[in-house]
Amino acid sequence: MKKLNEKFKKGIILATELILCILNGVFLYLLPDSGLWILDSYANIFGLISFVIGGIPVIVESIREVFHKNLTADLLFSIALLATLFLKDFFAISLLIIMMGAGEFIEEWTIDRAQGNFESLIELQPQICHKKIKGTVNSSEIKDVPVDEIVPNDIIIVKQGERIAVDGIVISGMADVDQSALNGESFPIFMKFNNRVLSGSLIVDGYLEMKCLVPAHESSIEKVIRLVQTAQEEKSEFQTLTDKWAQFFAPIILSISLIAWFITQNLFLSITILVVACPCALVLSVPTAFMASIANSAQNGVWVKSGKSIEIIGKIDTVMLDKTGTLTTGNLAVAEIISISSDFSEDVILKTTTDLEYYSTHPIARCLMHYSKTKKLSIDPPSEYKQLTGIGITGLIQRRKYYFGNKNLLELEELNLNHDSDQIISTQNFIKKTEGSGNLPLILTTAEKIIGLVSLKDELRDSVAEFIIGLKNFGINRIGILSGDDKNRSDAVAEKVGIDFVKANLKPEEKYEIIQNEISSNHKVAMIGDGINDAPSLALSTIGIAIGQGGTAIAAKQADMIIVDNNISNLVHIFDIGRRTIRKSKINIILALILNIIGIFLSFFGILNPISAAVWHVMESLIVVMNSTLLLWIKPQKILRS
Repeated sequence: MKKLNEKFKKGIILATELILCILNGVFLYLLPDSGLWILDSYANIFGLISFVIGGIPVIVESIREVFHKNLTADLLFSIALLATLFLKDFFAISLLIIMMGAGEFIEEWTIDRAQGNFESLIELQPQICHKKIKGTVNSSEIKDVPVDEIVPNDIIIVKQGERIAVDGIVISGMADVDQSALNGESFPIFMKFNNRVLSGSLIVDGYLEMKCLVPAHESSIEKVIRLVQTAQEEKSEFQTLTDKWAQFFAPIILSISLIAWFITQNLFLSITILVVACPCALVLSVPTAFMASIANSAQNGVWVKSGKSIEIIGKIDTVMLDKTGTLTTGNLAVAEIISISSDFSEDVILKTTTDLEYYSTHPIARCLMHYSKTKKLSIDPPSEYKQLTGIGITGLIQRRKYYFGNKNLLELEELNLNHDSDQIISTQNFIKKTEGSGNLPLILTTAEKIIGLVSLKDELRDSVAEFIIGLKNFGINRIGILSGDDKNRSDAVAEKVGIDFVKANLKPEEKYEIIQNEISSNHKVAMIGDGINDAPSLALSTIGIAIGQGGTAIAAKQADMIIVDNNISNLVHIFDIGRRTIRKSKINIILALILNIIGIFLSFFGILNPISAAVWHVMESLIVVMNSTLLLWIKPQKILRS
């Protein structure tokens, strides 16, 4: 609340400054001179108020920083304000203060957006759970209680569509559990007796009765929250280029002005030097380049939260990527359909499996439904339907009973399959090959024989291969996959896109540790991810990049950049823009310094007076701004070709 009030206060001050500046400009040409000393017109009253509200605090803070031996861009602003005050240009004072205030307000807003407040994580952890209260010998009462009241060995119930509140072990029931947000698993996992389940996971289908292993504050979600908090504390602030140059340039301006006054005893000349050396061009040199780059990035599908991110990404030498939802779409797609029976074509197998899944909301059902629609197949509901939790589904189509599910289907007792037949051997070979390539094998049978085989894959994003090639072309060869998913699936994706370094089956803290080790080895690391399990690594990494569409909100909050349209190859352009922005900023700084030095010499020899010095000062700023706008016209196509 205190932080919110502070932001509101700053917003009110900025709005007041804007109103004062507008009134200053309007009344400057409408009201006659007041005749008061230092006030040339009534309009200057607004400028003076603006100086008191917005200028004096900056000057006081700059003086405090000087005493702490820290020269920043605020000191240069203070010099400009004082010099402009001496020349009684109150309209210019208002403009300077608005520029400062708006920049600070926007920067704080982007930082707040970048840090987030863990609301998305809290949403993943239920606040209420169904606790089993021991009653009489023959019954038990189910009571909804706050998660914070849960202790180890408590029994809780989790129903279909609900999230698991606390880490635990299954003691009864079966369910397909989606853990992708936590560990990156491509497919829902079948959980049954004695399996361990994680808090934050979603029950896609089924029902679980579980014994809690830890209190809520030690659950998996809480560990992720603590990791994110630690990462934010460890991630040091990046000192801006402007402040670095200000530390060098500010004392030089002051020294030259004092020397001019000491030699000539002409205070007017000394002030003229301060005016011509007013660091507006220097102060604009970096922010305008960064603003142009941020605008360019937005035009090319990447939202950059702050100028600091652009500055850092140009120095990245290592890129680590999550797999599920980042390199892949996170959505299932049909990889292969094989007919085992001569009576069933591939299209008939597809239609039969889709008909069986007609009433299901499982990701497999959505995948088959979508694929059937693309092939323009008619879809009809089964006359009978039964879910086989952890296995698949069975149903009656045209008075014939079919079974469709994973490899556990082969062990179903009600099937009368010959396990020594060629069909079974072919099916087992298919399962082994499919799982080895990182895909999900599914089987369609009747009670007596296997009819068809279906392989589903987590589809690779179209732009991934182009992205990896682009990174290597830019000299970034340290590229790796950090995945919580199965090793076979991770290796298969890595082989397809040309990545050699792969770590699979990782927990969030293990991803975090790898990023930490890379940074400790003086590498500048970009982490690209989309899930809850990526949030700590995104927060810790030198630059965190999140997938926008389909990614989790907490990953987006912790990231410094967001790929809005999910075209990951756009990042190649952003890496290049980052490097160009650094170069452009340095060129702008050099231009501003050279023009300032020329202006100082012209002022020192009396060629410039305060009026022409002001014109010179405006010219400096325009040159810098125009040079920065060139970044707006850089196209990704040119970069990728080069």
